[in-house]
Amino acid sequence: MIAGAGDCRASSYGSHSRFNPVPNMPEEPIKDYEAKLARIVQELDNQKQALRLLGLRPCSRCGKYFQMHEGKNLLDADQLVCYRCVPDWWRQRSPALNTKQRQTIEAKIRRWLVTYYKAKLIQQAEKLPPDDEIEFKIVVSCEQCNGTGESAGGGKCHSCDGRGTVWVVQLRPELQ
Repeated sequence: MIAGAGDCRASSYGSHSRFNPVPNMPEEPIKDYEAKLARIVQELDNQKQALRLLGLRPCSRCGKYFQMHEGKNLLDADQLVCYRCVPDWWRQRSPALNTKQRQTIEAKIRRWLVTYYKAKLIQQAEKLPPDDEIEFKIVVSCEQCNGTGESAGGGKCHSCDGRGTVWVVQLRPELQ
């Protein structure tokens, strides 16, 4: 055996069964950090539970907590989403949905934005406000024709001009 190359457990690394890269340094501080981290995680979980008991829920996108009692603060569309996160959340979420799922959530978005944030439904492109007046806009299925573009009588839907979609437009706050 080469001098100094023996069993590392019997060397100056201590009597631990694992290799300790720092000579003569006990592994106890690592266990202390793990225990502290576990306590912090538990305390965070307790605080989240307390917030839920107070009627607060987190936005699934940004993680901020909002009161849920009115329904205004968070859109409940399979995930809870705050007003500021809706446009980006929808751009990411909508392509992953089938048509029926998308139309169901679009209806929730439309009702939520119109009811709580005074969003406007625009049925014709020429009636869209200029881009600099729009905070955001989302294209959704027409509620009248269920996204088909046809009226019940078989003609072109008068609400969406036969496109099957309308715009939900949120104007900048200073323009409302």
